[in-house]
Amino acid sequence: MPSPPPSTLYLADLQSRGLLPPTQTTRIIASERTQPFSLHYELRALLYLGITLLAGGLDVLVYQHINTIGHGIIIALIAALMAACFTYAAPLPSPGGVASKTSVGADYLLLATCCWWCWWCWRVTYSTNTSFSATATGWPRRCRRWFSCR
Repeated sequence: MPSPPPSTLYLADLQSRGLLPPTQTTRIIASERTQPFSLHYELRALLYLGITLLAGGLDVLVYQHINTIGHGIIIALIAALMAACFTYAAPLPSPGGVASKTSVGADYLLLATCCWWCWWCWRVTYSTNTSFSATATGWPRRCRRWFSCR
């Protein structure tokens, strides 16, 4: 025999303490049985998990075949993907001159594209063996010569 749902046990506890009348308890139980149950958060969690697994799998696939794919193709693919996403997320002008509203999906797509921009910059610096950091230009050595603490 299956156990009753937790809400029924809570309602029975409240009723035994005298905090909830029996008529109200039966109305609440009937209302719970007739209302549909939302799976929104469970499906959203599965969607996020699927996206994470897809991104991880694609990352491993690219890592294993980087010599055959080539850095230039990866850089071009990311740049094309960013251009497409920026174009989609850009708000279209409305006829009245007032900026039109964008969808929530476009906002998240814009955020993801900015993250891809950072990854693209890293990929370009990695593949060309350049660096945007100050240590590549040698300025700490010059500063140590200028400001020696002896």
